[in-house]
Amino acid sequence: YAIHARHVLGLTALPALEEAADRSDIGLIVHEGLDAWLKRGDLREDSLRAAFGTALEARSLRPALAAWWRVRLGRIAEWVAERERMRAAAGGAPVLRALEVRGRHEFAAPGGTFSLTGRADRIEIGADGRATIIDYKTGALPSVKDVEAGWSSQLVLEAAMLAEGAFGGLPPAATAALLYWRLTGDRDRGEERAVPKNPADLPDLVARSMGRLRERVAAFDREETPYRAHPHPGQAPRYTDYALLARVPEWSVAREEDGA
Repeated sequence: YAIHARHVLGLTALPALEEAADRSDIGLIVHEGLDAWLKRGDLREDSLRAAFGTALEARSLRPALAAWWRVRLGRIAEWVAERERMRAAAGGAPVLRALEVRGRHEFAAPGGTFSLTGRADRIEIGADGRATIIDYKTGALPSVKDVEAGWSSQLVLEAAMLAEGAFGGLPPAATAALLYWRLTGDRDRGEERAVPKNPADLPDLVARSMGRLRERVAAFDREETPYRAHPHPGQAPRYTDYALLARVPEWSVAREEDGA
């Protein structure tokens, strides 16, 4: 139903009345700082700290929040610089690197051409011609189980798009590794999570995810396909911007009262 409300009806959710204006700034600061650091090519920790500091000052956050995040950004810088040294020692510098790169892949569907679009945080092509795709997260990471089951397919579909040459400036490439980086600056500093659990299963996961997308698009191209509010019982939707519009609280309560 969220797809119908947003893309068919053209409705967009309004921000909460009391939502802090700086709530989404932290993710932007982390992304901007990392991008500037990698483009500069000076991969020292103090250089990344400086890049984070510049991005932080540009946002003009509340002083208390800025002070709180400055400490966390320092921990993130320490973890990322350490991780980059380990990656460089293991595989050398990438031949190509693209940051915040947009991609577009079109394929035929029953209702006409379907366009799959996306933006990858970071794609690197190694000397062997294979890619590593890295996604930065300042919140919770999707579980490996959810990615493998198709509930969190964004990064996997980016690999499918890259194989088709869908990202401008990058050649078609098979993906050797999909990595999530959790960058919150807590006591653990950072976390890396690779998907799928068995790296040898990655080609099959990419092909399977693309196949599922084609099937889903074909299903919604049929007029009789309903736009359900909760299409998968037991799997709560991650985003509920349109739950009130679909009157989910009303019929959910009624169902519980009826014992359904």
